[in-house]
Amino acid sequence: PSTRLDGDIRFVDSLPERGLIAFIGFPCSDVSAAGSKLGVFGPQSGLVRDVFRLIEKRRLPWLTFENVPQLLT
Repeated sequence: PSTRLDGDIRFVDSLPERGLIAFIGFPCSDVSAAGSKLGVFGPQSGLVRDVFRLIEKRRLPWLTFENVPQLLT
């Protein structure tokens, strides 16, 4: 019940001061084998830029990304 949940990452200013891990998901349309294959900075999957923006402000020891296997290739 005390876990912070944020809706739209574009409007998140910072990660919580406490905590060791962030669970992150973003649209896969641009990285999926069935999608456009434009990569993580394509218009549909570009929300990952906001993830990078936040982790630059506060580095966490662990990040968990939920996405398609092609994200790694």
